[in-house]
Amino acid sequence: MGWEAMTVGSAIVAEAPARGAGLNQVIGLTIAAAVIVALMLWRVTRTAVIGSTG
Repeated sequence: MGWEAMTVGSAIVAEAPARGAGLNQVIGLTIAAAVIVALMLWRVTRTAVIGSTG
């Protein structure tokens, strides 16, 4: 029982970081996309305001 439990436990422990890394990658890409979209919108609105007031 001891060896089997340790093998299963180590497999679960080894698999957890891989899933976590995938999740972190998804979160990172989502944040990067949101930042890019926000910067584009900010530039568009800023140039539109400058153009209308100027």
